[in-house]
Amino acid sequence: LVLGWWLIAPGGGAVANVAASSPLDVIGTAWHEITSSVSHKIAVLRTEFLGTYAAEYAWTLFVFAVIMILLSATFSQLTIPWVLLTFGGLAVGVRFPRKPLNRIWLTLVGMHLAILLVFAVIKLFLATRYPLALAVTILILIPFALERVAQAIRWHELKTPARVLTVVLLLWAGGESISGLDNATRASAIKDAGLWLKDRATMPQSLVTNDRRLAYYAGRHGDLEYIEHRYARLQLGLTEWKWWTKGSYLALRLTRDDKAREDLFSEALGKSPVKVFSRESGDRVLVYRIYE
Repeated sequence: LVLGWWLIAPGGGAVANVAASSPLDVIGTAWHEITSSVSHKIAVLRTEFLGTYAAEYAWTLFVFAVIMILLSATFSQLTIPWVLLTFGGLAVGVRFPRKPLNRIWLTLVGMHLAILLVFAVIKLFLATRYPLALAVTILILIPFALERVAQAIRWHELKTPARVLTVVLLLWAGGESISGLDNATRASAIKDAGLWLKDRATMPQSLVTNDRRLAYYAGRHGDLEYIEHRYARLQLGLTEWKWWTKGSYLALRLTRDDKAREDLFSEALGKSPVKVFSRESGDRVLVYRIYE
């Protein structure tokens, strides 16, 4: 019920009292959205990527992709030293002092995993900061694992190589802890540009861009043929080949120091950007008015 509400309420798919009055409707709506999204992705895999002879592997590829997205984002947030300590502690029987706490901890971990799994299935994407709540929940077990390590290791009995290795591991874990404090998004300019274009590029095929995330925020992620990641094809498609004659805007994502491509596209289009989105960190987005 909670998962269904989380899935459909933000998009206006449920009114405030639906969860209490018709919980089965919430669950049914959420399930329908998940299954329809998965069916569409499987169809795209079969027709656009795998072809006739490999179409039977679409489900295998999809499941593998979702699992890898979930694992890579979670491990990136936890970092390797703490992943090893967590799994090592669980393997040797590290638990909370009171059994009810173990059940609560497992329930919270399972709930976070379920939410992330549903998001990964629908979007096939997880930013590294999304599993932050899951990582913090998992790390609750770390003090008990460290206590077990401290009890098992006698510093004065360790030889010099073992001491050096221990110090290196501790420094590594400490460094990863500090780096993990920085979870700020680097895509603020992309989101700002997408939301700005959402009210302007309202017609289908009215936005050309090289970033799928920007197209998503602008509500034009369904125009797949208008999303081109390769700069050379993007430039030629706009100038010589005239691929996107219905396009009203070009939203070009560039790195902060990529002045050469900015000059290249401005010269090719014969105009300057009508809007530039930039933040203190992360990429820039240049918005051009095309085919007015």
